[in-house]
Amino acid sequence: MKTRPITALLFLILLLMAACGPAEYDARHPMAEQATFRFADPELEISLIASEPDIISPVDMAWAPDGSLYVVEMTGYPITENHGKVKKLTDPDGDGHYTLESIFADNLNFPASAMYYKGGLLVADAPDILYLYDSDGDGVADKKEVFITGFEPGNQQFRANSLQWGRDNWIYGANGRAGGTLRFSDDTTQVSIASRDFKINPRNTQIKAISGLSQFGLAMDNWGNRFISVNNRFARQVMLEQPHLSRNPALTKDAIFDTYKDEHDRRVWTLLTNAMRFNRDPIGYFTSLSGLEAYRGNLLGPAYEGSLFAGESVQAAVIRRHMEKDGAVFRATDMEKDAEFLTSTDDWFHPVNFSNGPDGALYLVDFYRRFVEHPEWAYDEKEEGIDWNQGQNHGRIWRIARKANPLEPEEMRPNFNEVDISTLVGQLESGAGWRRDMAQQLLVEGQKKEAAGELEKMLDATSAYARVHAYWTLDGLGLLTTKHIVQALGDKNNEVVLQGIELAKKHASISDEILEKMISLANSRDGDLRFKAILALGDSKDRYVQDGLISSATQYADKWTQTAILSSVAQWPLRFAQEMLAVHAGSKNCDEKLNFFRQIGDLMAYSEDKNINRWVRTVINKTSKTDCSGWALVVGYMTAMEELSKPTPKLDDKIFAYAVENLRQIPESPIALLGTELLRYTSSENTYQEVMDILINTQNLDLQIVAIQMFSNLKDPKYTKRLFENIQTLDPKARKALIVSARNSTAASHSLLNAIQEETVQVSEISEELRYALLYHDVADVSEKAETLLSGSVNADRDALVKRYESAIKNLAVDLESGAAVFNTNCTLCHSINGKGGNLGPDLTNIGSRSDEILLTSILDPSRMVSWELKLQVITTKSGKVYSGMVSAETITSITIKQSDGKEHSILKENIKKRSHIEQSIMPEGYERIIDEKSMANLIAYLRNPV
Repeated sequence: MKTRPITALLFLILLLMAACGPAEYDARHPMAEQATFRFADPELEISLIASEPDIISPVDMAWAPDGSLYVVEMTGYPITENHGKVKKLTDPDGDGHYTLESIFADNLNFPASAMYYKGGLLVADAPDILYLYDSDGDGVADKKEVFITGFEPGNQQFRANSLQWGRDNWIYGANGRAGGTLRFSDDTTQVSIASRDFKINPRNTQIKAISGLSQFGLAMDNWGNRFISVNNRFARQVMLEQPHLSRNPALTKDAIFDTYKDEHDRRVWTLLTNAMRFNRDPIGYFTSLSGLEAYRGNLLGPAYEGSLFAGESVQAAVIRRHMEKDGAVFRATDMEKDAEFLTSTDDWFHPVNFSNGPDGALYLVDFYRRFVEHPEWAYDEKEEGIDWNQGQNHGRIWRIARKANPLEPEEMRPNFNEVDISTLVGQLESGAGWRRDMAQQLLVEGQKKEAAGELEKMLDATSAYARVHAYWTLDGLGLLTTKHIVQALGDKNNEVVLQGIELAKKHASISDEILEKMISLANSRDGDLRFKAILALGDSKDRYVQDGLISSATQYADKWTQTAILSSVAQWPLRFAQEMLAVHAGSKNCDEKLNFFRQIGDLMAYSEDKNINRWVRTVINKTSKTDCSGWALVVGYMTAMEELSKPTPKLDDKIFAYAVENLRQIPESPIALLGTELLRYTSSENTYQEVMDILINTQNLDLQIVAIQMFSNLKDPKYTKRLFENIQTLDPKARKALIVSARNSTAASHSLLNAIQEETVQVSEISEELRYALLYHDVADVSEKAETLLSGSVNADRDALVKRYESAIKNLAVDLESGAAVFNTNCTLCHSINGKGGNLGPDLTNIGSRSDEILLTSILDPSRMVSWELKLQVITTKSGKVYSGMVSAETITSITIKQSDGKEHSILKENIKKRSHIEQSIMPEGYERIIDEKSMANLIAYLRNPV
């Protein structure tokens, strides 16, 4: 492909400059930057298509139907307002090099995304999405209208972005993690997108909040599977949409699936070794991901089909993961192995976004300047004197393809505005996803119903992609029929069948023929077909459908089938529970059914069917001592009813007698643990004393923990008081469980605070999240006592403390084995090294490159700069429980809190009494109480060399 003329001598000079590196703070010429690029695949090449001075500070790009390229510039980043622009570039001769034609729009705030729409552009510029249109053809938008408004502006990195046309003919966008309440500019109907992404149907002025919360980048593959991303999470698959969750809010934690197999897959193989950093995020692991995109072209080669790409913008790397299907979910697989798709030694290289091009190549947006970080995330002392705008007059866009696939000029000039209907429909067979999408968009936007005949023919095309686009184009034109849906459901390609399932769900009037096919698919051996068909049938009360779903639930016990079933039987939970118990009556095999039957009981508690309470009492009376399914269902139902502040049925004394008997005879069995959970509903003092004696004398850890949970939920404090009096006899894990159980009731909170006051429990044993749960407790007596006992438990002058430790450890001899012991004792619950440990906080394998000051600040003053996702929240429910931790998921009806022990709790918003946002890290302060200077020196030595 052609590039700007460059002499051999000049190119040699540039190569030498690239090898030596630039002078401090100097930018490289584009060709010198290009020389620093390293592909894991040597058969790929990268070519410059646009650069400064034509474009500067680019963050997004979008092609128009005629091949014009629009580039979004966030020139004022990070904090200067009204400097944003959209520029129009053209490539008249089709050689792949674009030059500036005009400034399409300027004086924008911080524009983050653009897409072609009805002859103009939609531009995301919070608080608005703007519609920009050039009515006189001079290359400048003379029409500027607010299309959608209501986005929260937020930090410049946290703004609405990733506008794109979906294959279902809706416009999709990423929330950006700022939220907002959206409406069309000429409408008063508002839609909250708190903790969710969004989609827009401009044809009937609909806005919908959709599952997922993506930061910068939103990927949809060739089949419409949607993936979201945040700065330290590459690709998470959206599994359940809002309608599925509305049927059963308890499924919130299953709405999003993390496609990574383990934490070690988050490794980044960067070539940067001494780049200037402003925060505590470790080099070598995901910290600054952006621009998530599904590659949908054909010029990288078959091995890249189905891959997702994102930029690690701070670490000068492009991340690629291949998405392999595993039933209903995808698994992200690192195909490069100890390398990344593309890396650079130039720390000005900031890959922030990607696009599929008209030619089938992958295009990369390079926000080329000195810093891409935002001062909000920098240490105060690091921020001083920094010119955050340095290099803002640079910017590049690159084309990536196989060397065997040189650019063809005609591919860059699609001229879709000038082609006839037949040619446009023919583009649905293109190997380039951009062409298929644009052809469909133009046909639907223009309501080209005369394309019906050509689209009908396309339903028999060899390309499955073409068939998918043809079905959705017919749907967008209002021409889809029952015959079409039946044809899609019978397609030889499962991915096309999945489109048929979605289309059948969308069109409520389902024929008997469609219904029969859908029920058959709900019992398919293919996990994804089964999952999607079950979800699609969830709004039906038809007895035939119910039989089909019961059959599926009986045959398949995998997680995602059960998840779909628990959403789709929500309108008839009683019949479903009766049928499931009948199938599994008397079963003693608890392992694979325990959680499922608990969830069935949980689902029943949400129902308003008054017959359920009566039936549960019948189940209780008929359940045998060893009927695991019945016990699990009753436990789930009773627990959920209590949490929902609904009256629980009175249990027969026989159940309590069975529970105690099981505790004595088979204490290690799941059914004994289930029975212990039910014992809190007895009113028998003798039963409580009997269980307390068993608890104090047993060596069974699981039983200790379950019994602790049971007693901590009681309103009478004498039971938790006795537990704390005997805390020294408990296993260390049971001891921790007893301390944490203080959140379960006011009585348990009082007992813990009394134990701290009496020094039975040390202040150092109180986690940061529990400390704030007590400090923000809804009961004044608890919060006031916590303030007295806990608020002064750590050194208030954290800066002086860090400096004291830094000075003290400089000359101390260190021992790596002792440092590993300190790490294993204090850090592995939340952090991992070399793939071992917890995943609540960042992986620390490569954090040893940081200075003593930064490492000590991270340990001793963790709240000095708190990552968004690690901030604490404290939630008090109407039933008196207190949950504290970080939010891992949120929908319009519920919120999921993840605690430091990794446990997640989904809470209905209607049951929340109080919600407090804490500007503190989930990581506790106060490690100076348990890690002295010598131990700290050993720990830091281990972090630097974790062998």
